[in-house]
Amino acid sequence: MEDKKVENKFSKKLVSDKPLPGETTVHIKSKNMLSERINQEILKACEGILDFAQVAVPSKDVFMSYRARVLRICNNCIRQLQRELGRHYKVEFVPDTEDVIIVEKRPLSKKDI
Repeated sequence: MEDKKVENKFSKKLVSDKPLPGETTVHIKSKNMLSERINQEILKACEGILDFAQVAVPSKDVFMSYRARVLRICNNCIRQLQRELGRHYKVEFVPDTEDVIIVEKRPLSKKDI
């Protein structure tokens, strides 16, 4: 019997397997993080469009046809952006590590003196 390999969603490489010249593991992980974030935003926009269209389109048949077109366009957009990102961009994630702490001293009242 042949074992089927179950692929974890987060271990999947989203961009091209062939690294660009000078690209390190950090760049590849950063590129995958950016790609995943782009996917989330496009799918969130697609979901909003379909939610609005479901109310606006009177017939279920027309909505299902419209839904298929919107999903196809969104998926093509995601694939094209991943292809473009993998071929031409070297990305490095720089986390926001600067925390600003504001300490305000309350004015002394006459009771505190």
